[in-house]
Amino acid sequence: MNEGLESRLPATWIGRWLLASLLGRTEQAAAFVPRLNGGARGWNLDEPAVVEAVCTLVSSEALPPGGNDGAVTAFVYALISRGGNPGLDQAVLERVVLDARGHTVDLGSVNAAELLQLRTYVAAWACRVLGYNSHEQVVPLVLAGERRAFEQGFHPSMAGLERE
Repeated sequence: MNEGLESRLPATWIGRWLLASLLGRTEQAAAFVPRLNGGARGWNLDEPAVVEAVCTLVSSEALPPGGNDGAVTAFVYALISRGGNPGLDQAVLERVVLDARGHTVDLGSVNAAELLQLRTYVAAWACRVLGYNSHEQVVPLVLAGERRAFEQGFHPSMAGLERE
């Protein structure tokens, strides 16, 4: 089946931002920022739900089943040391990864914007570990994250439906 390029794009602005971010297309990702939250100022929980879902999905693929603490520590250490993010807190990132893997952890000390950023870093590093570096490899992951967010009752802004 030959689908057009538009049908292979995420349906939400956060999905398109995340796709660009995961592929290292920083200028393209920056261009989507004004469209997040439907173009309105402020914060919502709908768009971070897509990032959380993608982080959960790709972390599960990148790390062995069972959430072995040593594997999580090694994954986060590699993210910080080889991922070009030396200022990140190892313990906080480990909690983000453990949360993505379904463990109950305290993330209360992390504000919502920082958590969105950390989940994006974790998802990007997991994509790198898995060798997901093309549009064709990353789009299905982002689409699955969008689908999961909608199934959980979230309503991220749909691409093309900005508020006036």
